Amino acid sequence: MLKGELKDALDNAANQIMSNPNDLRSILIEGHTDNIAPIGEIAKRYPSNWELSSARAANVVNYLIMQGVMSGR
Repeated sequence: MLKGELKDALDNAANQIMSNPNDLRSILIEGHTDNIAPIGEIAKRYPSNWELSSARAANVVNYLIMQGVMSGR
């Protein structure tokens, strides 16, 4: 789930991305974590940092698509 502060930043980014309908450059989204393996409840859903960082990136991508950014970008 995305926090409000991040949503505000992503809303601004989406507006900037969509400000020029002729700009079809690719957008690169990366998810990151620290170097400590997930533990406890989060480890049940994301057993490794790779899965956690991938899920973070996917959440950002899905949010931008819901804001109207073309999925092919």
